[in-house]
Amino acid sequence: MNWTRPALTTPDERKDFADMVALCGLTPDTYRVTNDSQHTTVEYTVTDDHDRQRIDGLLDQAYQRATVDHTEPAKVLLDMLDTPRPARSTGDDQFIPIRPGVWAGRAAVAELLRRLDTLFLGINLKQGAEEYSVPHLIPWDSLQRAGYVAAFPQHLTACYNVRPDLDSVDRLGATTTLDAADELLQPQDLCLSPAACYHVYPLFAGQDVGSGKLVTAVAHCSRRELAWTPKPIRFHSFRMREIIFIGSRTQTLAFRDRQLDLCMDLMRDIGLPCRIVQATDPFFTTSRDARIALQNALDLKYEIVARDADDNDFAVGSANFHFDHIGRAFDLTAENKPAQSSCMAFGLDRWAHWILSHCGPNPDHWPAPLQTPR
Repeated sequence: MNWTRPALTTPDERKDFADMVALCGLTPDTYRVTNDSQHTTVEYTVTDDHDRQRIDGLLDQAYQRATVDHTEPAKVLLDMLDTPRPARSTGDDQFIPIRPGVWAGRAAVAELLRRLDTLFLGINLKQGAEEYSVPHLIPWDSLQRAGYVAAFPQHLTACYNVRPDLDSVDRLGATTTLDAADELLQPQDLCLSPAACYHVYPLFAGQDVGSGKLVTAVAHCSRRELAWTPKPIRFHSFRMREIIFIGSRTQTLAFRDRQLDLCMDLMRDIGLPCRIVQATDPFFTTSRDARIALQNALDLKYEIVARDADDNDFAVGSANFHFDHIGRAFDLTAENKPAQSSCMAFGLDRWAHWILSHCGPNPDHWPAPLQTPR
């Protein structure tokens, strides 16, 4: 079967549509999405006419949600995509695939991740941030209050445990397939954490933050993507270093702008192809248009977009201004008003892939900010 509509014109529209096709009742081996200058097409295989009508309707919904009004071009703060690239062999073999979205890393990956986190932690501590430790599990209620469940349900990874009875324990111990285990499991009120910052806001719930709270944390995070990449770009399991600020509007905007200035300086020192550009989040629910319009109108999000040695573009960091959304959700105040918040996040595993793809596994060839003192 072929489903065809006028071509989606931007890379973001095409990427979001391709992701949403996975939510339209099709399994990965039964469809193919293609784009040319005239058409966006989904070729898929079904045997039942009723299924075809249902799938076509879902594809229409996905297409409509992927279409975004781009009357205003995105603001570009820094453009280094044409930066000359190192003439070195790539480090693609340093990541070891375990399953789609799940990667292990060889010694060079482990060393690079350590150096990256040391670099970002140092930048954050110099600004006066207090470092917190956070777990990899987070209560469902925290994500619900923060609005994450409503905005990004497609990314959630929920937790299950065996039912609390001896029969279920015995039967699960004898089970050899996940399908057979399904009836023996029950959901918990926990998820794998999608970001470090969602642990921080509840810690100050109900408080007045006075002159502001500045916190940094690193977290093992999880986001389920709807389509995986053959390169280590989309990770189901990854590490994130963040710096988070909660305070008044003036303080919070100054914090966000300071992070962008620091990032521009850092990117120039790193010296690899990238840019810093205004962005929006991957909203897939029916509220998508309104959320994207709000992010653009209020200038809420910027991304560091890296380009690897194979010309794949992907975000390795983002600066986010939440307005007073988090403050209201967690009853946070500053200057007798709902507090405002902002965070700057760095995806360490994507950074590692970006650098290894250009510079290879030899630490002596890595950018200057990642060199250790001799």
